Amino acid sequence: MLSGDYTFTCEADGYEVATLDETVTTGELTYLGFELTAITGTNDLPIFATELQNNYPNPFNPTTNIAYSVKEAGNVTLEVYNIKGQLVRTLVNGTKETGQFTATWNGTDNNSKSVSSGVYFYKMKSGNYSSTKKMILMK
Repeated sequence: MLSGDYTFTCEADGYEVATLDETVTTGELTYLGFELTAITGTNDLPIFATELQNNYPNPFNPTTNIAYSVKEAGNVTLEVYNIKGQLVRTLVNGTKETGQFTATWNGTDNNSKSVSSGVYFYKMKSGNYSSTKKMILMK
């Protein structure tokens, strides 16, 4: 592979699509640290509202689960922000059918690097719905 900046995409059945930006140097090994988030939707029960749930556990170390429901199929984003309001990690960004889902965050940023202890916010958007909640990472 020629030296340069590349965006790699990893897709697997039952998992969210993951992307990773990486610089490659010809003649050197490049390790890609993809973190795949399992899709755990359950569509057997009727969904009465689009809703973001509290994460569990909270505080957490090293991972936490964020449950959410989608009443009407459409684009859903679920993102993690630091206390400064800077985007840290995109957990979900795509079309979801009606159902209940859980995303897991392992305390890493979009470059698969561990983040520091502290307060973080997770925000879900779906159609006209938007909700933000607080979580605490304790190492």
